[in-house]
Amino acid sequence: EEYARGHLPGALPMPPAALNRGGMPPGLLPDLSLLTAAFAEVGMNDTRPVVVYDSAFGAGAGRLIWVLEALGRQDWHWLHGGLNDWRLAGERSDTEPAQAIPGTPTLTLDSTVIADKADVLAALDDPDCLIVDARSAEEYAGLKPDNEPRGRIPGALHFDWRWCLADPTCAGLKEPAELRALLAEHGISDPNRRTIVYCRSHQRSAFLYAVLRALGFGRVRGYAGSWLEWGGDPGLPKDSAALPPEW
Repeated sequence: EEYARGHLPGALPMPPAALNRGGMPPGLLPDLSLLTAAFAEVGMNDTRPVVVYDSAFGAGAGRLIWVLEALGRQDWHWLHGGLNDWRLAGERSDTEPAQAIPGTPTLTLDSTVIADKADVLAALDDPDCLIVDARSAEEYAGLKPDNEPRGRIPGALHFDWRWCLADPTCAGLKEPAELRALLAEHGISDPNRRTIVYCRSHQRSAFLYAVLRALGFGRVRGYAGSWLEWGGDPGLPKDSAALPPEW
């Protein structure tokens, strides 16, 4: 529906449902054959780079970037500000669907950017690995009403994905130097340190993953199951605490 209301000239749609397995937890990837078919349908091949954008604040684009990297594709570009900034700049958008010439991409799963429950469990006792929670402060502290299960993964640092935005009303990012300083302020400073990001369903954390990758962090993984998987497993450790007074 959003695509039909307006898109960049020539842009092809990749609905979020095509990038999620469905069911619970929703963040898991579909089978490789389904992903290959979805990207072939929009004309992907092994040589054309991909420009990614969405019409909101970037979480959809971030999820697509993580999926591309999970499929071994690093030749992506992120349209800064997305469709909103494109329109504000006076650029043209179309409402007629673009016609794709089906492609034949060669895609393979890259496990180095995908974290599962076992990877996160191992990271709990690994001082060389960071776990970062991209949810709101209330979710991180387990204080948000009607958001069950409550809590967080033990030892996880908090970095709200929205802190990356230059303005809460637009989709543009802060300047790289400001982002690096803000990340460092919250304990995320070493681009070579192994880092796992998660949120509730790996949409917001996929955005943070894309930001970290764009800043040169080379050892980031997205926990696809995220809190819906971890919090829903009674056998896994969980933590929650009141927010520090300065928050």
